[in-house]
Amino acid sequence: VWGEEQYNCYHDLELTCFNKTAVNEDGVSIEAVVNVKNAPEESGKVRGAPVWGIIVAVVFAVGVLCLLVVGFMTPSCKKKLSIEEGKDESVVEKEAADLP
Repeated sequence: VWGEEQYNCYHDLELTCFNKTAVNEDGVSIEAVVNVKNAPEESGKVRGAPVWGIIVAVVFAVGVLCLLVVGFMTPSCKKKLSIEEGKDESVVEKEAADLP
């Protein structure tokens, strides 16, 4: 765990802790360079997910939910219809059997 002094030294952009030099893993003194990749300076503002990304994710989730509901309801509806058709046929058969 780093202390506050080590943290500030490591994140110091002026390299005052290193006297503008550093030692590599081979023990050779090298010139310390800050921001070699030319990354933009931090704004300090925390950025969340973009609004369009949230909208796409919600629409996708609702679509998947609808497909799941339809997928689970279809077999039960078919089963219910087949049971009702079976009852209708038995009523017709009973009426036909009652006729002389």
